Amino acid sequence: MQHQKTTPNKFIIVCVFAFSYVLFILFWISIKNGYGHFIAKTATFIAYQTKDIRLVSFATDGESSIITIAPGRFNAIEELTIDVKVSGFTFNTPLTFAIVAAFYPIILSISKCDEAAAHLPTGRFSKFSQFLVNASGILIIIHLLYIYSLIGFRADELMVARGYKNPDNIGFIFMQFLWLIADNMLIRFEPFIIGMYLYLKLKAIHVKISG
Repeated sequence: MQHQKTTPNKFIIVCVFAFSYVLFILFWISIKNGYGHFIAKTATFIAYQTKDIRLVSFATDGESSIITIAPGRFNAIEELTIDVKVSGFTFNTPLTFAIVAAFYPIILSISKCDEAAAHLPTGRFSKFSQFLVNASGILIIIHLLYIYSLIGFRADELMVARGYKNPDNIGFIFMQFLWLIADNMLIRFEPFIIGMYLYLKLKAIHVKISG
């Protein structure tokens, strides 16, 4: 059985990527600080609720989110200030969304094939919008995890240094591992992770209509 072609011209995909990349860079410049501070504040609140720390203060200065915490154990008075630069964890965001946009011609082409379109998301959002929402959700989770693991690791590191926590503590080892993964892999390979997610979703549709 022959199927309709569901892949658009590669030149169109490249043009959509390049054009949207420029647009996203310009748009991102105007909103990145607000977004970054919101993510930092949310991650700080989660860390405060789940880690043995006290939140002393949270302030913003330009693209810096300045988080001051103290160990919650033994009413310690020593404070730790963490300066989180928004560009330090969002530098790949315009590229990531440009990659997502580059999938639009592919999804549009697939939606024109009745058999393939039956496997695309339907409902309140358009087909592409649902892929965009899912990709944005993954992006936000990665950014939250980055800030949370940074705060958790730095807080545990301080507690170990001051003798409040054993360096062999499984919680400290886990936070150290989580921070290394978030800093060295998740943030740096964020575009690849989301691009691979979209590719695998569309690949699954292709397998269904080919089988």
